[in-house]
Amino acid sequence: MLQSLHIQNYALIEALTIAFDKGFVVLTGETGAGKSIILGALGLLLGERANLSSIGDPKKKCIVEGEFSISNYDLSDFFTAEDIDYEDITLIRRELSPTGKSRAFINDTPVRLNVLKEFTSKLIDIHSQHQNLQIENEAFQFQLVDNYSKNKKVLSEYQKSYRLLQELKKKKATLLESQRQQSSDIDYWQFQLEELISADLKDGEQEQLEQENTMLSQMESIINSYSEANDYFNSDLTPIENIRKLASNFQKLEDVHNPSKALGDRLESVYIELKDIISEILVEAERLQNDPKRAIEVSERLDTIYRLQQKHGKDTIAELLQLEQELQEKVNAVHHFDEHLAKIENELESQMTQTSDFASQLSKSRKKAIPKIEKQLTEQLQRLGMPHAKILIGVEPTNEFKMLGKETIYILFSTNKNTSPAPISDVASGGELSRLMLSIKQLMAKSMVLPTLIFDEIDSGVSGEIASKMGDTMHEMAQQMQVIAITHLPQIAAKANQHWQVYKKDTSDKTLTSITKLDADDRTVAIAKMLSGRQLTSEAIANARALLSQS
Repeated sequence: MLQSLHIQNYALIEALTIAFDKGFVVLTGETGAGKSIILGALGLLLGERANLSSIGDPKKKCIVEGEFSISNYDLSDFFTAEDIDYEDITLIRRELSPTGKSRAFINDTPVRLNVLKEFTSKLIDIHSQHQNLQIENEAFQFQLVDNYSKNKKVLSEYQKSYRLLQELKKKKATLLESQRQQSSDIDYWQFQLEELISADLKDGEQEQLEQENTMLSQMESIINSYSEANDYFNSDLTPIENIRKLASNFQKLEDVHNPSKALGDRLESVYIELKDIISEILVEAERLQNDPKRAIEVSERLDTIYRLQQKHGKDTIAELLQLEQELQEKVNAVHHFDEHLAKIENELESQMTQTSDFASQLSKSRKKAIPKIEKQLTEQLQRLGMPHAKILIGVEPTNEFKMLGKETIYILFSTNKNTSPAPISDVASGGELSRLMLSIKQLMAKSMVLPTLIFDEIDSGVSGEIASKMGDTMHEMAQQMQVIAITHLPQIAAKANQHWQVYKKDTSDKTLTSITKLDADDRTVAIAKMLSGRQLTSEAIANARALLSQS
């Protein structure tokens, strides 16, 4: 249930806090006092889009906070899934900065707006006056029947199966369209594929060939360099033997001149290194040869690679190999179209059978529940002053599966004796529509585990004894859940366990909306004013006391 609501810097509200009791709570106040402002702030808390114009003082941020007692509603899985700390008393906060930035928090953990909406939809249902028209919405009518029938699990399974069915239908349509388009392209793809396959490309080949091509283009210079080195070391002028001789001479001076030994050793190392270098030069010089044939082969191979890259707009062999794989898959898809189509059609048939089974379960459950729903709604409407009211709920099969089953639903309504039920919009007045919607909400509340239900002037078009009976209905509903009603009717206000008065007050520079909790005496006065208008009379006071005593 909603334990408290704190609103700060929202529209005409500077700061206010409402501590709600359990049971039946009413908010009353004159037209324009700000009841809708409080409801608008609550809407922010429930995830509605923020409007910068809602900020009261444009230099400060707007804050709306709500405390909810949720220990009895098995919501821990949501907290685990969203990685939010679970608290029996959960705090929800919405902030709107002067720059227009909106932030939402659950137990001080930042959350996205869609997460906030999902969570608060499990906590509060707000029914405003214009939602009376919701009753003619097919989705709402299915919701009424499915809630009563406890179809949540089977409906979820049906919808999961339905989505898979739609995906398979889309997959089949895509395959057929693809086959239609590809049949004209298959020859071209086959030609491209065969060209790439015959090229026998190897990953990394291009870099190796380019390196070899560079070397082959300079082969004459390389051979000349090695030949000159070989000639030099094989000539009479070679210094290598002289270096060896010098090394030996210095090493012999070890006993008479200490530094000479080290110099001799270094010269010996130079000699050994030069001998090794000369040996490698000789080996490489013998291996090197100018091979014009190989140069042509490398050049032609590179030309093939470059041509394919330019033709297909690719930069590397790896990209060409990827293209080859893609072309192979396309060609295979065309060649194996019948197999793919047969596979999808088998999956479709199986999925359609499963979806049909779930749809049948739904339909059977709904048809079983409908007579009970009709009976209970009719009885409740009679208690609300409609003795001849009659409700007829029908379902008819459809040829195609839809999101809510393989059938349509309709509700027909009659209010007068010996008249046939007709579409609600054709026969129901505003007051009758209000009573019908309240009856439906009462029935749904019995099957929905919902902590709080808020009625925003659902009493439109009724008064007197009918209003009193509607108040009794709300009070009865409040035995199972918290019911908060915004009302102009004293007969309904008198039924509440807690009464809040919304009012405007003027300060030196502005008008503000505020709220106060009424004690017994203040409540008598407030209800008396609702009965008689601004002028308070002793008769109105007496009538107010009478209303309160009957509650």
